[in-house]
Amino acid sequence: MINLTFGEQVKIVLSRKDMTIKELAEEIEARTGKKMSRQNLTQRLGRDNFQEQDMRMIADILGCPFQLRRSTGKQCPSHPVYR
Repeated sequence: MINLTFGEQVKIVLSRKDMTIKELAEEIEARTGKKMSRQNLTQRLGRDNFQEQDMRMIADILGCPFQLRRSTGKQCPSHPVYR
């Protein structure tokens, strides 16, 4: 199985949902009340620079389950799947 970063996974899901990075940035801004430009989100996706709470929110926006995994691919015991 290919190990994809969170940023890579988000880009794939955006493409499949026919959603743009700009639309995702606007939804993040609407939910958090904090400025999120398309450029900023693009950079964060490229650097894969997200806190866990941000990853959970983005997964929720995209309608995807969120699951943390160790680099070994095993699920973290303290972090069950959130849907």
